[in-house]
Amino acid sequence: MVCILFGGWLAQKLPNARIYVCIGMLVPAFIGLLLQIVLPRSNVAGLLIGVYLFPPFATCLFIVLSLPGVNSSGYTKRITLSSYAFFGFALGNITGSFTVKPGETPAYRSVFIADIICIGLQSKYFLLRYMSG
Repeated sequence: MVCILFGGWLAQKLPNARIYVCIGMLVPAFIGLLLQIVLPRSNVAGLLIGVYLFPPFATCLFIVLSLPGVNSSGYTKRITLSSYAFFGFALGNITGSFTVKPGETPAYRSVFIADIICIGLQSKYFLLRYMSG
């Protein structure tokens, strides 16, 4: 909850920086995912720190859902673009369950690798989209 409030406050205070705030909130989650993959299962403290670094990822959802309303004019266009963003989020949640392999318990490395790939693609898309105008 603190991450969401801080990310929203930061996105509101910094002019034209919503994309950068979103990418900045992805960095701790990315580091936490890397810790989950790299550290051995015996390093419980390191794995716990990795889990504690996940929550800023949720901030991106709210920032991404607010972007169409801020960057487009007209009620119908805003609602349509917001529904596309929400549809993409729902599609990611549906396809995420297919990355789980039953034999990987309790590490689930394929899930963390898929998350890292998605964070990388999301950051690349945000930067390319923002730089193209």
